[in-house]
Amino acid sequence: MNKLFSHFITLLISCSVILISIYLNSKPFNTRSESMMSATNELMDELKQNPIDPSSFARPDLCAVTHIVWNANVNFDKQIIEGFVDLTVEKKSEGVDHLIVDTSDLTIFEIIDKESSQKLSYELSSALKVFGSKLKIKLLPPKVSTVRISYQTSREATALQWLKPEQTAGKRKPYLFSQCEAIHCRSLIPCQDTPSVKTPYTATVSFDSFMFYNLIQIMIKFLKMFILFDRFVRLKI
Repeated sequence: MNKLFSHFITLLISCSVILISIYLNSKPFNTRSESMMSATNELMDELKQNPIDPSSFARPDLCAVTHIVWNANVNFDKQIIEGFVDLTVEKKSEGVDHLIVDTSDLTIFEIIDKESSQKLSYELSSALKVFGSKLKIKLLPPKVSTVRISYQTSREATALQWLKPEQTAGKRKPYLFSQCEAIHCRSLIPCQDTPSVKTPYTATVSFDSFMFYNLIQIMIKFLKMFILFDRFVRLKI
């Protein structure tokens, strides 16, 4: 009887320890969940109150992107694009010390002021399911400056679709196409992703050598066709 009672007490103590451990471990989780929910609500409120565009975090009325220089390398093996973008920005009012751009599933490696090569501090918010993340960049004092953002896209970038060779007409090489409407450009490049910002741009895109080889071959074929057509027309004349 005493032995049975001893086993019962031991079992009771073990269960109590387990329950206390579960309770203590659940408190930080709940705190984190509440914190994440609060951050999400704040971001949604910020979008709703945006006087320019409720689908963008950008505030071009405070600081606007005026020119974009994009340097990108297409990696078909990893199905990502990596490189950097130079955003020339102009502050629209006194006291503005930051730039806000839209991003979605982008990995940010570094942000610098292009003229001085000085690293710039930045904050990347948590992601909203449809609208992505807000990237807030601390700017240097000049009214006009150029910010360089080194980054890479995600395999899940909503602006990009990667086709395998068997999905193409030729069945030989992979294929990539992009679709940035309506608000998918932010998954391709950090930008003020709103129709209210119309920005000229320059793009330099590199890719695998075999793609360049194929392009050269196509150009040669067209050149040969043109020469043959020219000879045919001359003979007819």
